[in-house]
Amino acid sequence: MDKDLGEVRYGLLTSKEFKALNLGEVKDEEEQAYRVVHAMLQKANPDFTYQDFEAMPFDIKAILTERLSKRFPLFLRQQQLS
Repeated sequence: MDKDLGEVRYGLLTSKEFKALNLGEVKDEEEQAYRVVHAMLQKANPDFTYQDFEAMPFDIKAILTERLSKRFPLFLRQQQLS
């Protein structure tokens, strides 16, 4: 539960799923974060496309990115180092 967004359904990514995002090919750090957040949301709802994510209002995407990245910074750092 998020105080601003209500219920947010997401899944944690495995190392294999994270690596499959090929974030090294993406120069823009914001785009990297969006790809990770989308993948986490899609894990809870497989029908949630990247186009659906892109269509979300900017403020909602920003809140989701901030909240999810703060919650899992150690996981993300470990994935980027491996």
